[in-house]
Amino acid sequence: MKTIKWLTLWTVMLITLGLLRLCLGQQSGAANIAPVPSQILTAKKVFVSNAGGEEPEPQQFFSPIADPNEAYNRFYAAVESSGRYVLAPTPSEADLILEIRFTGALGPGHPNIAFPTLRLRILDPKTHTLLWALSRRVGAAEGPHWKEKSLVNFQNGIAMLMADLTALASPQPAPGK
Repeated sequence: MKTIKWLTLWTVMLITLGLLRLCLGQQSGAANIAPVPSQILTAKKVFVSNAGGEEPEPQQFFSPIADPNEAYNRFYAAVESSGRYVLAPTPSEADLILEIRFTGALGPGHPNIAFPTLRLRILDPKTHTLLWALSRRVGAAEGPHWKEKSLVNFQNGIAMLMADLTALASPQPAPGK
């Protein structure tokens, strides 16, 4: 009886170790990485679309950004100055549509607090299919000079979103290389 218990224990341990090695082997570089859609990697011309903005409730987030087009204007300028893309005058002339939006969405578990967020949707202009989405929270500011700090945080959010887009659109090396 004792021998059967030990044999069972060793069998379970060997199976567990085998499964563990299999899992760790997949994580160490053999993992499958889903590809970035080819349109994002090869795009040269983009159309920047304004999905609007919304003024968060003043009690939730004190924002000096009163212009609902501020995210569009600043993101458009960031794309233009990046040198990565040529701006297309119409969606039909673009390889991608970059749809920018600034929102003061309520955070999960925080029904009374707005988290200002920049959202970027990347769309295929031919099919209008959503290819990818990126978002960045904009840090709130308080205390003295909160307006200036909020504008700096907003500009930093635009810069980080642009950096995320640039990283996404950069060809990734093949696994194991």
